[in-house]
Amino acid sequence: MRIFQFNITSAFIALGMLALTTGSASAVPSFAQQTGMPCTACHIGGFGPQLTPLGRQFKLDGYTMRAGDSFTPPVSAMAVASYIHTSEDQPPQDHYSPNDNITLDQASLFVAGGIGQHFGGFSQFTYDGVGRGFSWDNLDLRATTHETIYGNDVLLGVTLNNAPAVQDSWNTLPAWGFPYTDSDLVPAPATGTIMDGALAQSVLGVSAVTIVNPAMPANPITTGILQLLMGETPCDDK
Repeated sequence: MRIFQFNITSAFIALGMLALTTGSASAVPSFAQQTGMPCTACHIGGFGPQLTPLGRQFKLDGYTMRAGDSFTPPVSAMAVASYIHTSEDQPPQDHYSPNDNITLDQASLFVAGGIGQHFGGFSQFTYDGVGRGFSWDNLDLRATTHETIYGNDVLLGVTLNNAPAVQDSWNTLPAWGFPYTDSDLVPAPATGTIMDGALAQSVLGVSAVTIVNPAMPANPITTGILQLLMGETPCDDK
């Protein structure tokens, strides 16, 4: 089976954001414009989704880090298209042939950014080009604050999300896991675990975050225990 997939994300983001702002084209997604840093500062591999230590801190602080006081549009866009060829013909889906299909897999609108020093969020709305329908995609709304307790900086926060593991501070659990993008026209296993998306976008959950000295890289034990209690999976920074 051969799958040729063309990720035209950068082009759509650039066109969409350049239409909204005259800022530098080197930082076009809304988070990059807000922080004034390239995507590689927060994401491993540039576009992600896995996070660097700075990216994890940005997410834990509620997406509020900002380079200055100027307003930046909290809007980005993404599109993914594919050409699908399989060694054997497949049962055709509506509007498609048994083989050699070109399709728009998805087009997404992101509204993501921080409001003030304590509130921020990431929300995604997606058009499914194969199913030909719109849906509410990933959601992560956060409220955070820092308090000093016995001389220690303590991060306190809550997150409202619509899929298990969306709140993962490393962006490594199934909600953000491999494959990062695919096509519904590609043959795939018919079964999977609940964490692999069975509850995605059909539930709402609230998670609490408490981390002592969150900016200290030498504090993996406290952070790791708290992440495990939240159902998240810590991993090395290496």
